[in-house]
Amino acid sequence: MMGSPIAARLISSGLPVAVWNRTQSKVEPLKAAGAIAFNSPVDCVEGADIVISMLSDPMALEQVSSAATDSLGKDAIWLDMSTVGPDAVLALADRVPKGVRVADSPVLGSVPQATEGTLKIFFGGPEDLFEEVSGLLANFGTSKRVGDLGSGAATKIVVNSTLVGLMSVLGEALSLADGLDLDTKNILEVLEESPIGVTASSKKELILSGDFIPRFRLALGLKDATLVEEYAAKAGLSLPVSNAAHDWFDKAAQLGFGDEDYSAVVKAIREQSKES
Repeated sequence: MMGSPIAARLISSGLPVAVWNRTQSKVEPLKAAGAIAFNSPVDCVEGADIVISMLSDPMALEQVSSAATDSLGKDAIWLDMSTVGPDAVLALADRVPKGVRVADSPVLGSVPQATEGTLKIFFGGPEDLFEEVSGLLANFGTSKRVGDLGSGAATKIVVNSTLVGLMSVLGEALSLADGLDLDTKNILEVLEESPIGVTASSKKELILSGDFIPRFRLALGLKDATLVEEYAAKAGLSLPVSNAAHDWFDKAAQLGFGDEDYSAVVKAIREQSKES
């Protein structure tokens, strides 16, 4: 979902853009807008000065980059904007040919922010490379160098631990409100003025309508919650709140909400709480 608006931003800036997607139909609007569409990642990256990847998980990044590496120019730059964790980014850097420079640049924001160019970008890589690509990244939003290679991906895991946690807390708050016979609209308006206000405000309409049109799919939220658990374990940390959020997202996926917006976890929590 995010790759298309990011590519569209580059096209609208006047840059020559080559695109490839595992689902070929998704490149048609970009092709109509002026991009050159390819049928394989091998052909797409050939001759490219800068390669940008936005993929769903570490396995997808490994598969696509493994297929594409032989076509990379020796002076190419690869910016990975996926949320995949630092290990996947470091593996990418080991996978590409010598001379290719790799940086991680995951983003905070969803489709509306990608479309508007107001994403927050966490750059992990050398300072001179950051300076070289900062103008390009400005097409997408505001970028911040957070450290060396892998630190952008690590930062995104920290950020997403709060996103899945806050959405789970909102779900439990609304479940409590249900138990106390409070009106959902009224309580959401109250919560908008509370410490969880940004989360309540951004998802209020979806919750009230019951139509969780995806801006960020719940299945990806579960993937991110799993990354949080994985990297916490590697660091020897016990994070019970994050673990509880992971469990809620897992239950929501099992209920069939994976292709809905990640705020559909609220629906799952309200349903499951009544049954427990």
